[in-house]
Amino acid sequence: MLQNQPISVWRPPPGIPLIRVGLTFGKHKFCKDCVYFLWIAFKDHLMTNLERFLRSVGHHPSCTICDTQDESTLHVLRDCKFAREVWLYFSPVVYSPTFFTMNLQAWLMSNIHCHDLISEYSIPWSTFFVSILWQLWKAKNEHVFNSVPQSPTDVWSKGIFWARCYMESFLLSPTRSPESRTSH
Repeated sequence: MLQNQPISVWRPPPGIPLIRVGLTFGKHKFCKDCVYFLWIAFKDHLMTNLERFLRSVGHHPSCTICDTQDESTLHVLRDCKFAREVWLYFSPVVYSPTFFTMNLQAWLMSNIHCHDLISEYSIPWSTFFVSILWQLWKAKNEHVFNSVPQSPTDVWSKGIFWARCYMESFLLSPTRSPESRTSH
């Protein structure tokens, strides 16, 4: 029976914010998983300690890595001592006077819309930015759930690797464009 049914691809219901944010993010040719992750981050609903605490499923809202502040989405992705060390590897964009002061949504959107090329890696800042966000989130979860701490250098290296692989597989593929791979 299932053989005769068309393949169903999850699509958001009409009118929810994912559509607006997804189109903006999608314009920069991020994979669907990244768009979903960015949307959840943009809505400040990553399942951080603060979010779990507010939903009454966590014991405390503080960060498990630095234990100095509540673990919000912005804290995990930018303000935690660990995340800050990762970001400070990248001087041109990060040393902007507003990089560490913007609110979550403005910070995400301004970096996703940054078209600067990181010349030593030939990677657009927006692609690299998203890959570092993802690696920071994964590093936090590895630390919390598997007791495997990572160094900022690990996150940075994985971010570079992930961004390069993404660029090679989605943006440099001669056979299919990123749009044809993600739209069904």
